[in-house]
Amino acid sequence: MKPNLFDYDAPDRAPGAGDGGDVILRGLTPAEWEAFVGFAEPLRYAAGEPILRAGETGRAIYIVKSGHVRGALARGRKATAELGPGSVFGEIAFFDGAPRSASLWAVDAVELLVLPMSAFDKLAAWHPRIARELLLDLGRVLATRLRQAEARN
Repeated sequence: MKPNLFDYDAPDRAPGAGDGGDVILRGLTPAEWEAFVGFAEPLRYAAGEPILRAGETGRAIYIVKSGHVRGALARGRKATAELGPGSVFGEIAFFDGAPRSASLWAVDAVELLVLPMSAFDKLAAWHPRIARELLLDLGRVLATRLRQAEARN
């Protein structure tokens, strides 16, 4: 059975229905999803608890399994869009290894799946199709966010 996180037939999870283009891994089969989860680390946060702070380092991506996350850019601009189930964050530091550009916190109780670069390397060795899907989705997320930023400027 496919997890609710990837139930894109639900009206509130349809592509483009408020996900901002940041929902990933839609193309995985249930078996592939289970394989992916086996490489990720589960984390939980209470409402208001910080998840990441701007300036921290760490090459990992975070997928919101349940709950909502909000962030603020280090440059003090207004808060970023709220991210819900299926959304990803941390992709820039995952790729370039530079310090994080935003602080993020749990809006409500949050469950995350965290995939550090070391786990990605293992995933890519054992499941190259899943790793390819992940990289293409992360590229799409980055492109979507860049286009949105350009449109605001």
